[in-house]
Amino acid sequence: MIVLLTFFSFMSPFNAPIGLVSAEALEIEVAKATKKLEKIEYQKMRVSLAREAVTILKLKKAPNKMYSGLSANQTTAIVEIHKAFGPEHFTDAVRIAYCESRLDPGAVNRANRNKTVDRGLFQLNDGGTMQRLGVTAKEAFNPKINAAAAKILFEDRGWQPWSCQHVYGILDKYKKKP
Repeated sequence: MIVLLTFFSFMSPFNAPIGLVSAEALEIEVAKATKKLEKIEYQKMRVSLAREAVTILKLKKAPNKMYSGLSANQTTAIVEIHKAFGPEHFTDAVRIAYCESRLDPGAVNRANRNKTVDRGLFQLNDGGTMQRLGVTAKEAFNPKINAAAAKILFEDRGWQPWSCQHVYGILDKYKKKP
C-alpha cells in the first residue's frame, strides 16, 4: 500500500497530463532542431563565402580543405564583412581587409610614423578614427564591430582612408564621374 501511495503521489511521465509533457518536449525539440539548422546554414555560408573570397583574392585554392585554405578566423571575418558591406561592396571590402590584415581580426600595426596603432580586420587607427567611430581598442579586434565600423567609414569617405585601395585600384571605381 505504501508503495502504491508513493507511486501516485509523485509526478511522473505516467501520471502527468499528457498534453503538458508533450507540448514542452516538442517545444524543446523544435528549439534544438532550429538551432542545429541555423548552425548548418551558417557553416554553409562560411564555406561558400570562403570559396568566393579565395577566388576574389586569387589565392591558391586548397580543394581538400573545408574553407579552401583559409582559417576558421578568416572565414568568420569574411562572414562579418559580407554582413556589413553586403554583396554590392563585398569584393572590394574583402580585398581591402586582406591587404590590410590578411583577414586576421587580431592584426596589429605599430609601424605608423605618428606612433598611432592600427587594429583589427580593417586596421582601424587609434589616432582619431576609432574614437570618431565609437570603437575601443578591445572592440577593434572583434570582426563584427570592426567590419561595421569600417562600413560607416566607407559610407562617409569611400575607400580613401585605406592605403590598400591603391593596390587594387579601387578608389578610381568610386570617383564620381561628371
